[in-house]
Amino acid sequence: MKTSLLCALLGMLMSATCPGQEQGLEFLSPIPELRELSLKMSEEELKAHVAKHGLYSKKTLQKERVDYWVLTPAGENVHVGFAAGKCTGIQRMQPIPKPMLQEQVGAEEYRAWVARRRG
Repeated sequence: MKTSLLCALLGMLMSATCPGQEQGLEFLSPIPELRELSLKMSEEELKAHVAKHGLYSKKTLQKERVDYWVLTPAGENVHVGFAAGKCTGIQRMQPIPKPMLQEQVGAEEYRAWVARRRG
């Protein structure tokens, strides 16, 4: 196979997203629990998504903005911002190693999250 064809195929594979992945949020494609997040979602839709996938979230109020830190059990995490109930952005953060999750969340909150996930 020619090098140029191989490079073209490799480029297509690397830029491939999940079907229906919103443009600009391709960075969420490899994270199953986060790939359905959307810049078009409301705060209520984010809360429902967090509950559906058993994610951890922490809400922070900053004047007229609301920020949610959303964390998966594998340590993948994003910040999702809202203003006037509309999503203003989604930023992927550096993954947190699993052994450090409890430290980042806090022991009590971590135990409660794990208990909720077990149902």
